[in-house]
Order: sequence, then structure tokens, then C-alpha cells
Amino acid sequence: MSARNRFAQNGLLLLAVTAALTACTGGDSDGISIVNESSNEVVITTGTEELIIAADAETVILGVDCIPDDVRAEFASGATETIAGPICADQELFIPAGDTETIDVRPASQN
Repeated sequence: MSARNRFAQNGLLLLAVTAALTACTGGDSDGISIVNESSNEVVITTGTEELIIAADAETVILGVDCIPDDVRAEFASGATETIAGPICADQELFIPAGDTETIDVRPASQN
């Protein structure tokens, strides 16, 4: 195989991979927000990540258009709650203030 043919094949492969990755991330998505308004840290587990969200804090999972798997929240007391996926960038995960240990999905904030 000539160098020109290998170069063309590699170029097409690179183009295909780039297009696939752009489609997976949605292209213009900043990510998925997780807002914790409670007074305790919460451990959030997705299919591939475990994140510790500090008390009264917010974080963003950058470059992710959708979490396809269930999302599990573990609270300081040891209680857990699971929300069925997918969770997408037009939504955010929300832990409200107060004594209830719950996690909700709501429309993403437009800050």
C-alpha cells in the first residue's frame, strides 16, 4: 500500500472519529450541573464516575451531553437514592436544602 493511500485512510478515520465524538458530546454543551443546597456533602455515582459534591456547592460534569446510566446519591447519613437515566444537559441534578435527603432532576439553570 502506498504512503498516499495510508494517508488518505488515516485522514478518513480521523474525520470519522471526530464526527462521532462531536455527536456524542452534543458539540455545544457545557455539561451537566449538579447543585447541592444541603448542609452536607453528597457522593454522586454515575455509571463511570464518583463525584463528591461539597455542602452548599455546585459542580458541572464538563463535556457530557447525557448520563445514560442511573445516578445514585449517597448522603452523609448513609441513605441513598437513585434516579433513572438518562440525565441530559438540558436538565440538572438538584439536592435541596433541609433535612430531607433527596435528589431531583429539574430543568437546567440558565445562568
